[in-house]
Amino acid sequence: RGNALLQLERAEDALKSYDQALVHEPDNISALLGRGHALRGVRRNDDALATYDQILAVDAAHLDALDGKCAALNALERASEALACCDIAGLLAPERISILNARCMALQNLGRFDEAQTMAERALSIDPANGAAHFNLGNALFSLGCYEEAEAAYQKSIALAPEVGNAHKNLGGTQLALEQFDKALSSFGRAIELGV
Repeated sequence: RGNALLQLERAEDALKSYDQALVHEPDNISALLGRGHALRGVRRNDDALATYDQILAVDAAHLDALDGKCAALNALERASEALACCDIAGLLAPERISILNARCMALQNLGRFDEAQTMAERALSIDPANGAAHFNLGNALFSLGCYEEAEAAYQKSIALAPEVGNAHKNLGGTQLALEQFDKALSSFGRAIELGV
């Protein structure tokens, strides 16, 4: 039930479902993993981190838990720890796109923009249709002052995942930097419509 609720983006309800399941089976890895994802969905990243660590204490090589931990650490702006987590996960699954994207975000947050660009490009060489990787590439390129290339990356991200408000917001910021004011207003307006 919790997994279905997560798929429907009802994270709060999913969290209740996982908590009920864990009352009966407190060590159920599947329920713990779902709980971690639901906690991230309601922006309780510290609690999600503790839940992922609970799984990793039992199985240090659990890729989904490592993946979730990397994402939670990035959300908590603990980039150095996120990068270290991605290093461990990368040893286990060097081509896992979600780990490459998390690594890219950590590098970006550490101000290592050239490396972030390289990591996003690596992710795209594996999965050219990954909207998050195009978004991350746009962020790295924007930070490097490559605004036209960043605009193209954000547009690809939006074409693949049109409901991601941050992509519209960042596209607007890039268009503003390019002095494309009408386009920027449109992009910012769409971001607002999407709740950003």
